Amino acid sequence: MAFGVWILPLLLSPQLPVSPRPLWPASAALALALMGALGSLNAACYVGLALSVVGQTGWSKRRALWFASAIAWMPLLGWLTRDLSDGLRLPLRVLIAGCGVLPMLTPTLQARFKPTA
Repeated sequence: MAFGVWILPLLLSPQLPVSPRPLWPASAALALALMGALGSLNAACYVGLALSVVGQTGWSKRRALWFASAIAWMPLLGWLTRDLSDGLRLPLRVLIAGCGVLPMLTPTLQARFKPTA
């Protein structure tokens, strides 16, 4: 569920940026995924996936927050919150994902629901 919330900016963005995207997010994502696969370190694979998704849309401060909120769908957050009750974990994951997604969706939602005069 948290991954579904987190991926919304990619699904709802009207278009990808026209400017050329830097190559480093894709290279870093591939390196992390390869490191994770070879070293049996799943966290590196998850970070590589998040970096590759965010890298598809270009890089900015807003997207850095979106990238940071990717922890919401990673198993690492489950491990960090293992002492919380099960009823709190899902809302916490959705809240963290939502905090990263909201700045990304605000321009899209404003453009879609702009009142016409």
